[in-house]
Parts: sequence; structure tokens; C-alpha cells
Amino acid sequence: MLETDEEQKELDDYLCKIEIFDVFSNKQMSDLIKSINKLDNNKFKVKSYYRNKVIGEYSYVNAFNGLGGWGVIADIIPKNEKHISKISIVKTQLNNKEIFIKFKVELFPKEVDFFLKKYLKLLESWDIPSMNGLDPSMYEREEQRCYFNLYQYYLKSILKLAYGKEYILPKIMYIYSKELNLEELEDDAFTETYISKNSNNLIRRILIEDDYSLYSISNKSFENIDVLSYLNNELYYSFFSEIEKYEFTKRINKYFSGVKKSIQYKDYLWLINKTRNLENSDDERTKTNNHYSKEEIKLRDFIIGKGVQKEYFSKKYKNSYKYLSSIYSQQKEIFIIKIAIRTLMATLVGIGITIYLSLITKS
Repeated sequence: MLETDEEQKELDDYLCKIEIFDVFSNKQMSDLIKSINKLDNNKFKVKSYYRNKVIGEYSYVNAFNGLGGWGVIADIIPKNEKHISKISIVKTQLNNKEIFIKFKVELFPKEVDFFLKKYLKLLESWDIPSMNGLDPSMYEREEQRCYFNLYQYYLKSILKLAYGKEYILPKIMYIYSKELNLEELEDDAFTETYISKNSNNLIRRILIEDDYSLYSISNKSFENIDVLSYLNNELYYSFFSEIEKYEFTKRINKYFSGVKKSIQYKDYLWLINKTRNLENSDDERTKTNNHYSKEEIKLRDFIIGKGVQKEYFSKKYKNSYKYLSSIYSQQKEIFIIKIAIRTLMATLVGIGITIYLSLITKS
């Protein structure tokens, strides 16, 4: 339900909470937990459910059986940010290599202006790949979305994020709108909308945005968008499609363009893991659940999407793997041949030196 604070009720529109999603490797998960436990007690009230390991790292990623489960990592209350009431961090397992994290930031509308002035200045120093090289009109659109992106920047300023260090992360904004009228809303070519008239709530996806954002808007109560329960590869590649495209370009495109002649093992391993996770991690997941109502299934299917991005990346990774694996095999064979030739040459030189020394000794 919405906040009952009288000061908030008087406002026409305000952001109640925002959920931000990131994906962590085991090492990145360890860094996140260390950053949580290092927060200044004078600035934050922290309830952490994980401890640091003094030497090395704990294993946070288990053998994946299709049932990730979920767990609370920490609850954080900023003492000096009256606009942010609480940050909850929850995890589930995405596949054999990665952990899916939800940062839920609960908000008060008070002091929002102070929050904006404080962090907008710092945002200027953040080099975001997806914003580089934009034409003026596109950059203006990005600036209009900066308000929502500031909450990610705030998380980045206090915690160790993973993709969030470089990219705009997918998110869900929960917005109270006093004048919301569902009868006047119309879909257009650039939006998809789910409407629940019982709760007077709509969830909107803007299709032209290059980061995945959902807007849950209501003047009554919000639908529960249970992303951790819905999580599968269809949802992941809907949420993280733009980030995956940038990562693929950064790691793999250079081998197709000829910029890099020799394939680096870390890039090749990244592609192997992406291909295997796409093939295997949904095998034991179930897309339907008997305890869901028809309306809940309809909402879940809207959030998950139609699998278009999953299919796109599946083909992209498989075709790239076939191409790179043949080149990588040739690369290894050439490397082995070069080592063998060098070994042979060194052996022949050694034999020559031995013969020469024996001849000198005899003479």
C-alpha cells in the first residue's frame, strides 16, 4: 500500500520507491559485502546478514539446479539522507556463475530538491558508455531521465556495484500520481502497458529507451512486481539487453573486425559461459506456477516479455562461438607448433654446442 503520511498525500506526484537490478560474479559479490560492512556507522545504520572473509572469499555461487531461492543481504538506513528512508538488498542465483541482486530504495518526498542538487553535481563526473557520442536531442532525453538514474549513482557512491560501475542499470519506479485516470490512457507505438483497474495501477514500459525501465503508477495501491520469482533467461535478456550488447561489442567484436588477431582466453571463456548459461539455466525453471491467479500470470508474462531478446542473444552467442572456437583451436595448434619448433631449435643448438665442446676437448 501507499504511504499514509499526510505530507505525502498532499503531493500530486512523487516517487515512492525504486528497485534497481545488477548481476554479480562471486568475486564481485564478495566486494559488495565488504563495502556494506565498511559503511560508516556515523552515517548509516546497517544490518548485514553476511560477514567478510579475512583471507580469500566465501563461495556465494552454488551449483545451479534451476531453483535459485532468495536471501536478504542487508538493510541500510542512511542517517544523513532524509529523502532515502531505507535500502534493502536481496539476492537470488541467476545461473552457475552469477548472482542477481535487487536494490530496493524506499523514499520520502521531503528533501528531494536537496538530494537532486547534491548528487547531480557528482553525476557529471560519471562516464557512462551508453551516453557517449549522443546527438543533442538524445542527450537531452538522457538528462530528463537523470532523476531516476541518480539513485543508482547514490548506490555507486557508497557500495561496490558490478555492471552498475559502468552502465545504467535496469530499474522499476513506483510513482504515486494523484490525478491518474486509467480511462484516458492510450497505448502508442512506443509504449506497452499493463493495467489493473482493481488497484487503479498501471505498469508502463517505454520501448524507445535504451535501458530497461518499468514505471508502476497508481493513486491507490501498487501491484507487486515479484522479479526474483519471475526470473529466467527471458526476463534477464529483456532487462539487460543493452548491457549485454555493450559487453559483446567490447569483448567479441574486435575478433570479427580484425582489430585483434589473437583471441584472449578470458574473452573466449566469457562467450562459452554465456552460451552454456543460455542453454542450460532455464532447463529446470518453470515458467508457470499453480499458485498464481490468472491476473498474476498475466502480469508475470508482461514483466518477463516475449523472449525476443533471449532468442536474439542465443543466436548471436552460438554463431560467434562456432566461429571463434575454430579460430581458437587453430590458434592453439599454431602455438603448439611454434613451441615445438622452438624446443627443436633449442635442442639442436644444445647438441651443436655439446659436439663443439667435445671436439675442442679432444684437440
